Amino acid sequence: MPRFLYLLSAAGAPPAVAEWVARHAAAGVVRCGARVCEGTRLEREHGVVTVGEAAARWGFLVVEAEDARAALAIAASCPSEHPGTIELYRVDAADVVALR
Repeated sequence: MPRFLYLLSAAGAPPAVAEWVARHAAAGVVRCGARVCEGTRLEREHGVVTVGEAAARWGFLVVEAEDARAALAIAASCPSEHPGTIELYRVDAADVVALR
């Protein structure tokens, strides 16, 4: 089954988001994920490297869904009282990097 990477914004997400993640993990939809801390962004353009702060994130999830439409429906069911985004990316299982 296809897998999708979700990047969840809104570092101050309500407890309802953690409950939503736990519910989907128990159902086998969320395969893995983690909260993330402050980050750093590295940009390269025209031979110049710039380092700055990365956008705040609640965390990331790897989700199994039948297709992109189903992945969007799962993301849309995430509760939130605050503005925020969930970015979705399909994971290319044929191009997985294995760690030794």
